[in-house]
Amino acid sequence: MDQYQQFFYEIILKIYYISNGINFVGLLGSILSFIVFSRKTFQKSSIGVYCKCLAIFDQFTFFNIILFGITFAIKTIPQSDYVIVLKLNYFLSVGISGIPGWIIVIFSFDQLIKVSMTKRFAFTTKTWFQYTMITIIVIFHCALYADVIFESGNLSSQWCYLN
Repeated sequence: MDQYQQFFYEIILKIYYISNGINFVGLLGSILSFIVFSRKTFQKSSIGVYCKCLAIFDQFTFFNIILFGITFAIKTIPQSDYVIVLKLNYFLSVGISGIPGWIIVIFSFDQLIKVSMTKRFAFTTKTWFQYTMITIIVIFHCALYADVIFESGNLSSQWCYLN
């Protein structure tokens, strides 16, 4: 490893350690958020359903940064051994981390329907409908990026930023 690569690697590690500290605070906030929105006060409200799902899916972003650090930690292993880690990193960073944004969109439409007082859309306030919509979004969003995980062969050289 030449001097430039060593310098770059040290900077990346420092950023990784700082981001892990920030992620730990975010992890605590998500756990606290999940606990608060699990109370009886919020169980019948759509706010509780959507905020609990947001807290769960935000965890994937936190775990992705940890996985990114593992990718750098195993940089001395041949490419064929860490291809799976790179695929998971990509899937979590692009595939899963976009889901909280869609949950906010669903929540916004839910609130729009509530404010408009439309009786024909009253089924949207049911918990089963809210969980069904979130499940559909998760399945659809994950299916968009599933080829990254299940693709056979090695990743292209543009993915292997650790060489």
